[in-house]
Amino acid sequence: KLIVAHLGGGSSVSAHLNGKMVDLYNSDKEGPFSVERAGALPTHELAEFARSRDDYLEYLAHRGGLFSHFGMRDVERIAEGVKNGEIDSTPLEAYIYNIAKYSYSLLAVFDGFPDALAITGGVVKCDYVRERLLEKLKGIRVLLFPGEFEMESLADGAHRVIRGIEDALEY
Repeated sequence: KLIVAHLGGGSSVSAHLNGKMVDLYNSDKEGPFSVERAGALPTHELAEFARSRDDYLEYLAHRGGLFSHFGMRDVERIAEGVKNGEIDSTPLEAYIYNIAKYSYSLLAVFDGFPDALAITGGVVKCDYVRERLLEKLKGIRVLLFPGEFEMESLADGAHRVIRGIEDALEY
Protein backbone atom coordinates (compact mmCIF):
# COMPACT_ATOMS: atom_id res chain seq x y z
CA LYS A 1 0.00 0.00 0.00
CA LEU A 2 1.71 3.13 -1.26
CA ILE A 3 0.88 6.69 -2.27
CA VAL A 4 3.29 8.24 -4.78
CA ALA A 5 3.48 11.99 -5.38
CA HIS A 6 5.63 13.11 -8.31
CA LEU A 7 6.51 16.81 -8.26
CA GLY A 8 8.06 18.11 -11.47
CA GLY A 9 6.85 20.41 -14.23
CA GLY A 10 3.66 18.42 -13.86
CA SER A 11 2.44 16.69 -10.72
CA SER A 12 0.68 13.44 -10.03
CA VAL A 13 -0.51 11.76 -6.86
CA SER A 14 -1.38 8.08 -7.15
CA ALA A 15 -2.45 5.17 -4.96
CA HIS A 16 -0.79 1.77 -5.43
CA LEU A 17 -2.18 -1.46 -4.02
CA ASN A 18 -0.42 -4.82 -4.37
CA GLY A 19 1.91 -3.41 -7.04
CA LYS A 20 -0.82 -1.82 -9.19
CA MET A 21 -1.88 1.79 -9.51
CA VAL A 22 -5.54 1.92 -8.50
CA ASP A 23 -6.21 5.67 -8.42
CA LEU A 24 -4.56 8.78 -9.85
CA TYR A 25 -4.70 12.55 -9.76
CA ASN A 26 -2.75 14.08 -12.64
CA SER A 27 -2.19 17.83 -13.02
CA ASP A 28 -2.87 17.56 -16.75
CA LYS A 29 -6.56 17.01 -16.05
CA GLU A 30 -7.37 17.08 -12.34
CA GLY A 31 -5.69 17.14 -9.00
CA PRO A 32 -3.09 19.57 -7.66
CA PHE A 33 -1.67 22.29 -9.84
CA SER A 34 2.05 22.03 -10.51
CA VAL A 35 4.99 24.16 -11.61
CA GLU A 36 3.55 24.48 -15.14
CA ARG A 37 0.13 22.84 -15.17
CA ALA A 38 -3.15 24.23 -13.95
CA GLY A 39 -4.56 21.08 -12.31
CA ALA A 40 -8.23 21.05 -11.29
CA LEU A 41 -9.97 24.32 -12.05
CA PRO A 42 -13.41 25.76 -11.33
CA THR A 43 -15.32 25.14 -14.55
CA HIS A 44 -17.55 28.23 -14.48
CA GLU A 45 -14.59 30.57 -14.13
CA LEU A 46 -12.73 28.69 -16.86
CA ALA A 47 -15.66 29.19 -19.25
CA GLU A 48 -15.16 32.96 -18.92
CA PHE A 49 -11.58 32.52 -20.14
CA ALA A 50 -12.94 31.84 -23.65
CA ARG A 51 -10.13 31.33 -26.16
CA SER A 52 -9.26 28.78 -28.79
CA ARG A 53 -8.74 25.14 -27.84
CA ASP A 54 -5.00 25.45 -28.55
CA ASP A 55 -4.76 28.53 -26.30
CA TYR A 56 -6.51 26.67 -23.49
CA LEU A 57 -4.23 23.66 -23.80
CA GLU A 58 -1.07 25.79 -23.97
CA TYR A 59 -2.10 27.76 -20.92
CA LEU A 60 -3.29 24.78 -18.87
CA ALA A 61 -0.28 22.58 -19.67
CA HIS A 62 2.64 25.04 -19.88
CA ARG A 63 1.70 28.45 -18.47
CA GLY A 64 -0.50 27.45 -15.54
CA GLY A 65 0.42 26.52 -12.00
CA LEU A 66 3.23 28.36 -10.24
CA PHE A 67 4.44 29.75 -13.58
CA SER A 68 1.21 31.72 -14.00
CA HIS A 69 1.89 33.46 -10.67
CA PHE A 70 5.65 33.97 -10.78
CA GLY A 71 6.57 33.95 -14.48
CA MET A 72 9.27 31.36 -13.80
CA ARG A 73 9.57 27.61 -13.40
CA ASP A 74 12.55 27.58 -11.02
CA VAL A 75 11.05 26.52 -7.69
CA GLU A 76 14.33 27.18 -5.84
CA ARG A 77 14.25 30.84 -7.00
CA ILE A 78 10.57 31.13 -6.11
CA ALA A 79 11.23 29.72 -2.62
CA GLU A 80 14.21 32.06 -2.16
CA GLY A 81 12.01 35.04 -3.06
CA VAL A 82 9.38 33.88 -0.59
CA LYS A 83 11.95 33.39 2.20
CA ASN A 84 13.42 36.86 1.54
CA GLY A 85 9.97 38.47 1.54
CA GLU A 86 10.43 39.62 -2.07
CA ILE A 87 7.41 37.76 -3.43
CA ASP A 88 4.04 36.67 -2.08
CA SER A 89 4.12 33.22 -0.48
CA THR A 90 0.43 32.47 -1.15
CA PRO A 91 0.77 30.59 -4.49
CA LEU A 92 3.70 28.47 -3.24
CA GLU A 93 1.89 27.68 0.01
CA ALA A 94 -1.23 26.77 -2.02
CA TYR A 95 0.91 24.41 -4.13
CA ILE A 96 2.26 22.70 -1.00
CA TYR A 97 -1.20 22.55 0.57
CA ASN A 98 -2.69 20.96 -2.56
CA ILE A 99 -0.02 18.25 -2.76
CA ALA A 100 -0.72 17.34 0.88
CA LYS A 101 -4.50 17.53 0.40
CA TYR A 102 -4.57 15.27 -2.66
CA SER A 103 -2.13 12.84 -1.00
CA TYR A 104 -4.32 12.52 2.09
CA SER A 105 -7.46 12.19 -0.04
CA LEU A 106 -6.15 8.84 -1.30
CA LEU A 107 -6.24 7.34 2.21
CA ALA A 108 -9.80 6.23 1.42
CA VAL A 109 -8.36 3.79 -1.13
CA PHE A 110 -6.66 1.86 1.67
CA ASP A 111 -9.32 2.19 4.38
CA GLY A 112 -6.59 3.75 6.52
CA PHE A 113 -2.96 4.61 6.20
CA PRO A 114 -0.69 3.19 3.48
CA ASP A 115 2.73 1.78 4.24
CA ALA A 116 4.27 5.06 3.04
CA LEU A 117 3.97 8.14 0.87
CA ALA A 118 6.85 8.35 -1.63
CA ILE A 119 7.57 11.82 -3.00
CA THR A 120 9.67 12.06 -6.17
CA GLY A 121 10.72 14.68 -8.70
CA GLY A 122 12.87 17.73 -9.17
CA VAL A 123 10.78 19.95 -6.89
CA VAL A 124 11.70 17.70 -3.93
CA LYS A 125 15.25 19.10 -4.22
CA CYS A 126 13.92 22.44 -2.93
CA ASP A 127 14.49 22.58 0.85
CA TYR A 128 11.62 25.00 1.45
CA VAL A 129 9.02 22.89 -0.36
CA ARG A 130 10.32 19.65 1.13
CA GLU A 131 10.29 20.98 4.71
CA ARG A 132 6.81 22.54 4.37
CA LEU A 133 5.44 19.32 2.87
CA LEU A 134 6.86 17.25 5.72
CA GLU A 135 5.18 19.61 8.22
CA LYS A 136 1.82 19.11 6.49
CA LEU A 137 2.24 15.33 6.14
CA LYS A 138 2.88 14.52 9.80
CA GLY A 139 1.35 11.22 10.80
CA ILE A 140 2.24 9.41 7.58
CA ARG A 141 5.57 7.74 6.77
CA VAL A 142 7.22 9.79 4.00
CA LEU A 143 10.00 8.57 1.69
CA LEU A 144 11.81 11.26 -0.34
CA PHE A 145 13.39 10.66 -3.76
CA PRO A 146 14.57 14.07 -5.00
CA GLY A 147 15.37 14.32 -8.69
CA GLU A 148 14.13 13.19 -12.05
CA PHE A 149 14.44 9.48 -12.76
CA GLU A 150 11.88 9.14 -15.55
CA MET A 151 14.33 8.06 -18.27
CA GLU A 152 16.08 5.56 -16.01
CA SER A 153 12.73 4.07 -14.98
CA LEU A 154 11.55 3.79 -18.58
CA ALA A 155 14.82 2.12 -19.60
CA ASP A 156 14.66 -0.30 -16.66
CA GLY A 157 11.05 -1.18 -17.53
CA ALA A 158 11.90 -1.78 -21.19
CA HIS A 159 14.84 -3.94 -20.13
CA ARG A 160 12.58 -6.08 -17.91
CA VAL A 161 10.13 -6.57 -20.80
CA ILE A 162 12.92 -7.46 -23.26
CA ARG A 163 14.33 -10.03 -20.81
CA GLY A 164 10.87 -11.55 -20.31
CA ILE A 165 10.70 -10.64 -16.62
CA GLU A 166 7.55 -8.56 -17.13
CA ASP A 167 4.87 -8.24 -19.78
CA ALA A 168 4.46 -4.96 -21.63
CA LEU A 169 1.37 -3.18 -20.37
CA GLU A 170 -0.71 -0.51 -22.04
CA TYR A 171 -1.30 2.68 -20.05
